[in-house]
Amino acid sequence: MCISAAPAAFTGTTLYCGRVRHERHGLVHVLGYQNTAENSAMVMNIGQSATDWITVQDLVAPGAFNLFGSTDPTVKRLVPEIQRSTGAEATTAARRLNQHLVDQAWFVPFYRMSYLLVTADGVKAEPQSGMAVPSIYNYRPSRTA
Repeated sequence: MCISAAPAAFTGTTLYCGRVRHERHGLVHVLGYQNTAENSAMVMNIGQSATDWITVQDLVAPGAFNLFGSTDPTVKRLVPEIQRSTGAEATTAARRLNQHLVDQAWFVPFYRMSYLLVTADGVKAEPQSGMAVPSIYNYRPSRTA
């Protein structure tokens, strides 16, 4: 996903399309793209905070990742419950909201590239979730001399 807070120029756009059979939803039409931002004003990634309320504010409340303010009665009921609760009550409400969002497919990925990582002999790299190439701190010697 590419989001920019100001006009941006993109080059080298490649469009991917096709169909995938999903075990629950049947035939799903897939559309994705890849491009290069020449002068992007802001780059965003759907990283997730460890704090439930921040995640709700970032991804569920109207804003950068909910541009159209999508909601439903369950979301309208659970979001204030998470906000005003503490401890176990807030955790329970957040889990109920999470289950509802999963059931309603709010964040279903529509395209995911597969990557192959090759390293030199003697180097071990640990893959990272959500990253095509591991961060430098996930490379280490695979054996000692």
